[in-house]
Amino acid sequence: MNARSDTPSGEADQDYGRLRRALVQLCAQKAYIEAILRLEASDLPVDEVTELWEYLERQLAETGEERLAATVRARLAQAGRYTPQMALADAREALGKGQPARAARILQAAFGADDLPAPAARMLAQALTQTAHPQAVDGLRALADNDSDMALMTVDALRGQERLHEAQDRCRSAAERFPSDARFRVRLARIAAALNRWDEALAGWMALAQDPNADRATSLGNAVRLLIRLERTGQAADCFAEFLHAEPSLPDLVQVARALGLEEVASSAIQQAVLAGAPPLPEWPALAEQLLDTGRLGEALWLDGEGLPVGKTAQEALSTARRLLPERVSQIDSWRAAQQLTSPEALLPFPPWFGLRRPAPDRPLNQLRVLLVNAGLGSGGAERQFVMLVRALLRAGLRADQIDVALFSLSADRGRAHFLADLQATGVTLHDLQTRTRTHLAAEPDFRDRMQLLPSPLRQDVAALDDLVGTLRPDILHGWQDRASLAAGFVGAHHGTGRIVLSARNMQPALRDRHNRVDDRPLYRALCSLPNVSLSANAAAAARDYEAWLELAPGSVATINNALDFDRFSLRPHQTGSEVVTIVGVFRLAANKQPLLWLDTVRRLQRMSTKRIVPRMVGSGPLAEQVLSHAKAIGLEDLTLDGGLSDPSEIYGEADVILLMSRIEGTPNVLLEAQAMGIAAAACDVGGVAEALMPQGPAAGLLLPPSPSPEDAAQRIAEWLPQALEAPRHLRADYVRARFSPETLGQRTLTLYTAQEHSDG
Repeated sequence: MNARSDTPSGEADQDYGRLRRALVQLCAQKAYIEAILRLEASDLPVDEVTELWEYLERQLAETGEERLAATVRARLAQAGRYTPQMALADAREALGKGQPARAARILQAAFGADDLPAPAARMLAQALTQTAHPQAVDGLRALADNDSDMALMTVDALRGQERLHEAQDRCRSAAERFPSDARFRVRLARIAAALNRWDEALAGWMALAQDPNADRATSLGNAVRLLIRLERTGQAADCFAEFLHAEPSLPDLVQVARALGLEEVASSAIQQAVLAGAPPLPEWPALAEQLLDTGRLGEALWLDGEGLPVGKTAQEALSTARRLLPERVSQIDSWRAAQQLTSPEALLPFPPWFGLRRPAPDRPLNQLRVLLVNAGLGSGGAERQFVMLVRALLRAGLRADQIDVALFSLSADRGRAHFLADLQATGVTLHDLQTRTRTHLAAEPDFRDRMQLLPSPLRQDVAALDDLVGTLRPDILHGWQDRASLAAGFVGAHHGTGRIVLSARNMQPALRDRHNRVDDRPLYRALCSLPNVSLSANAAAAARDYEAWLELAPGSVATINNALDFDRFSLRPHQTGSEVVTIVGVFRLAANKQPLLWLDTVRRLQRMSTKRIVPRMVGSGPLAEQVLSHAKAIGLEDLTLDGGLSDPSEIYGEADVILLMSRIEGTPNVLLEAQAMGIAAAACDVGGVAEALMPQGPAAGLLLPPSPSPEDAAQRIAEWLPQALEAPRHLRADYVRARFSPETLGQRTLTLYTAQEHSDG
């Protein structure tokens, strides 16, 4: 029998009445903790005074006392008196704390999975959307037709699942159903950019800038940043002037100014806003998070020190910074001093014990476990070589079950799965870090703190990789390209991985990404100082470039050449005397590859050559529309543009000459592949191009100046062309086979894996 049934009814009623009056009085006095204690101290079970507990929960929820309200709801749940309203309140609180998975569990436990009431369905959809859960779209579909918020959430759920083409179709449909809601046109612009349809995205932002229902300044700011990526500097400057006139928010102004390299403009804007106290409250948290995302830790600390509302997310990170870096933080006494504290530099050097020497892996080769890490499997040369590395390691003696491959994204819609089938065919184990379910291994507190202070996207990359490394415990951790190398190095250093290899696949990042928001040098230097870390490049020129950039001793960066699977590249029969010469360019249609210079050069060559020059491009990218329009404008009407090809016979087809005019290159795969098929090759002398071309003899490649004019380049090609076309093709194939074999790639990489550690670097 329960406590109340042992008490005479009159006394029980009096107890209940006294308790109710006391509870009302305490709530009126906002003495909520005392109210909870009064209920707990009574002899009345929760299931018999449920209405009093529910009354207290409502009072707490209405006055914003969410923590205490959650405590009361937990007490009711224990007694089996958890109401739908309480479940909604708990789920709302979880979403507010950035815990969508917990919110989804609460709602599904309270309401089930089907036929949820509308408020619960909306909240569950929001929670599932934030977790990119596959059920999100199904839960939203029934609500989306007549509800713009639900329709938008459907689009975002699809985007979260990387189903970008579906998201685009649904967004277009919703934009027609809700023509006055600019949010759908904003999403369409973002989706177009994600699909690398940059001209379409740019047109979308410019249209939104004229839309009275959209934020003009934000739209123009996005257009400016897109124009910068497209290297249309004149248009970007004009658009920036319009952007300033539109009175942008402080976070937008700082972001766009820094994208343009206008550091003083951004700094002055922040300082003036602090002095004036003018920006609306929501702008300060947004700015603080932006500063943390770009590694400007000191600037965010300065804002907080000035008493500005930086928001809960930033406040947690800044509290960590004060605990982890007390001396550095104490030195911030001015804006200029604040600018000196940046991440990841502030987290370096690594703790002294990271530098303790480790023995070379002493296990037999057939027992080593290797984890290879790359950003994705797009259609670029570095990704092709990543697959080639796996094949080379298998040829060199490793088994498929010894190799794991981690990729930050395999989104097919974003073009990040181009070589997925090739990699799957090797039989190694693949891990898509974007969709992988984590084992939730507890990170060391110090590492968790350091990870929280990293700039984005390094922070996300490290978080995604940390769990996998902790689960697999590989002997070798090998990062491929800068992004994966830095994340793998940071994680491997903290986990004490025996051997860490970082592979650069191009020239230094400062040359390639002039708008990079974070300086990678401090982290690279700290990693290279560890005795168990090796840095390699795929060309001697790139190795020397990294050494100079990182201020390393000559010879510190190993050179491991690219490799080709020669079975895929058949030597074409030699032909002479043809009056038709097909010149092919195989590259991504992006600014670095200078496709417009390529077109201008070929057009001038057509005018001066006695042979009929037939141009063909193979590739895709953001400049595709500009390439076609420019070709038409200069009279290059016979240009053929093909994209999405992977078979060498289709790519190189009837090519007589391969022409590459990039601004920056490591070791271009296309030059190796073309020469392996006997095709004559010409390219601008940048990066490792000279190492890729056959250097001398009648079949030698043509090295053009790094930045030639179209006239000069065409003249040089015209003079070189007769001998190049007559030379025996097998000479080029022999040159490539001797220097770029899979066997060499595999053996040299294994040497890095098992070599004795280097001395303090």
